[in-house]
Amino acid sequence: MSAHLDKRSIERSITFLASGTRGDVQPYVALARELQRRGQPATIATHAAFRPLVEKSDLPFVLLDANPSDLLAQPRYSAALRMGRNPLRSLRATLGYLREGRVWYARLLGSAWEACHNAKLVIGGVPTLWAGSIAEALGVPHVFAFLQPVGRTAAFPSTLLPITRTLGAFGNAASHRVFEQAIWLPWRNVINHWREHTLGLPATQASPLRHLHQQPVLYGYSAYVAPKPEDWPAHHHLTGYWLSDKTQPLSEEVERFLAIGDAVIYIGFGMGSVQRPQAMLQMIGHALAETKLRAIVLWSPPLPPSSEQVLFIAEAAHTALFPRMRAIVHHGGAGTTAQALCAGVPSVVLPAMADQYFWGGRVAALGVGTRPIPQHLLTTTQLIHTLRQASQDSDLREHAQTLGARVRAQEGVARAADFIIDSFK
Repeated sequence: MSAHLDKRSIERSITFLASGTRGDVQPYVALARELQRRGQPATIATHAAFRPLVEKSDLPFVLLDANPSDLLAQPRYSAALRMGRNPLRSLRATLGYLREGRVWYARLLGSAWEACHNAKLVIGGVPTLWAGSIAEALGVPHVFAFLQPVGRTAAFPSTLLPITRTLGAFGNAASHRVFEQAIWLPWRNVINHWREHTLGLPATQASPLRHLHQQPVLYGYSAYVAPKPEDWPAHHHLTGYWLSDKTQPLSEEVERFLAIGDAVIYIGFGMGSVQRPQAMLQMIGHALAETKLRAIVLWSPPLPPSSEQVLFIAEAAHTALFPRMRAIVHHGGAGTTAQALCAGVPSVVLPAMADQYFWGGRVAALGVGTRPIPQHLLTTTQLIHTLRQASQDSDLREHAQTLGARVRAQEGVARAADFIIDSFK
């Protein structure tokens, strides 16, 4: 058993395997906290960077090794797995990431097995699609808990591919099969080696998502934002967003910046999400000067110098910060989109990869944000226009406030906890 296992989790617990970015991990922390509050022991197995997040929520922490998202955030792989101005560069970066990523993946899988020895139920999502193999080896139940639509449907194309329009019923359904193979084939050999030599299970040729329609699935987003497709089974549950009831206070630095005046917007693109950081900083500077807006910008260290017009920060307490913003400029990740929608503040979505395009499209379709612009196509003129629209359009703000109230009232974390407790007594 891992030396990093908190002594409170010695009894058998519900174990969440949480890899990826903070936006992937934080909803699991909220759900685990609710289960713990109801007397259900819950443990978060995640990476060292998220240990403070877990422990501040009074949850047991178990260490996972080698986060592939950290590798993806390295400059040499900034173009991997995303659309860009140079397709050849993106392809080279993707192939390099997949080669090096197999070593990281093997380390991650080994640590995940160690983390789950006390599990009575294993929960995982898109970054941990292999979680069911651990449950199979332990002889315990497994539940997929997704933050975006994943199941096959003819209603829309795969949300995890950069597709911005419907492909028709046949094409939509086919795109989900494409995604299932795209996320399985690069890691299949690593996973099967682990299944055979660590878990004592036979190798498998089938993607973990192949039989998803036959399994119970939790979706941690709102049907008000993305309605449940009619061809999904009844045991796929849209609960609403999984938001923490524990709000981290803003830093004194942020509070001082906000106290100077209003018309403050938030700008943040997630971990390693900006391919051309200097060009993006220049665009942000020109756009703020032109619109007379002030901004709090989430940026990777080393931070650029701040001023009265712009404050650069390395981490943000979204729950406390977003409701105080005039507009929220972000990459469209599932976690950040959830926080922006719940805050009731208009969004400007600048997607770069995966489900970011889907969430950007939903934000615009619901009238709670501007039309999404892919990061690699963004110009200074477009940024100026969208900042003005998002910060000044009263209809956008009214729609955002109305939707925010509706999704907050869903109490998604309570509904998800109800399902888990009722289904796995």
